[in-house]
Amino acid sequence: MTNSASPRDRAIILMRRAIALLDDAGENLAAARLQAAIDTAESVSPMKPSDELPEV
Repeated sequence: MTNSASPRDRAIILMRRAIALLDDAGENLAAARLQAAIDTAESVSPMKPSDELPEV
């Protein structure tokens, strides 16, 4: 992490790292709830039934 990142950006970076750890530990519900917190912080709207996942 760089010092130029805002506290919000640093928090999101840490939450993304925590999701990976939770996934490795099999804590799927906690990881999903943390993803919802990240989406909220990034102002991401929930998907609609007609939405498609982007190609990776």
